[in-house]
Amino acid sequence: SDDGKRRDRRLMLIATRLSGLGIGPPSAPPAIMVTLATAQTDYNLHADLVANHGWNGTGPVIVTVTVNAGIQCKASSTASTGFTVDPFPPGSLITLINKGEITGFHGVGGAGGTGAGSGVAGTAGGTAFLVAYPISVDNVAGEINGGGGGGGGGTFCNAQGKTGCTDRKSVV
Repeated sequence: SDDGKRRDRRLMLIATRLSGLGIGPPSAPPAIMVTLATAQTDYNLHADLVANHGWNGTGPVIVTVTVNAGIQCKASSTASTGFTVDPFPPGSLITLINKGEITGFHGVGGAGGTGAGSGVAGTAGGTAFLVAYPISVDNVAGEINGGGGGGGGGTFCNAQGKTGCTDRKSVV
């Protein structure tokens, strides 16, 4: 009918005007596939998407990241992480498929004792994987390993003067 056609034209006109104002149905977020095929140090997903994959860093995004088999994402110190997922805008969907290894930095061993003193404890290892936004993780074929702590230093034992030795029978 003519009334239906006029109504359809009016609706199209209104939709066109709203669209020109940036008002209308939301568009789907961009979908980005990232494959890590070389070793990474202190990898940050958010920074990589902005710098290398054309994401604007402000709108929602759908991301699938695959760490290939044999690839390591490692931390450079105990103050950094091997793989970081910073906060993302609401509506973002992040998936990690880890077939490689995400690793924290190791701790440092403690110093040995001197004189009659005991050794010093080693330092704690670092974080491997830091996530500040909900994500889905498939880690069936991969590993996520925190940095192991450093071993403690041994107690001093002077074999000749027997200073600091507790088991004198084993001292030669």
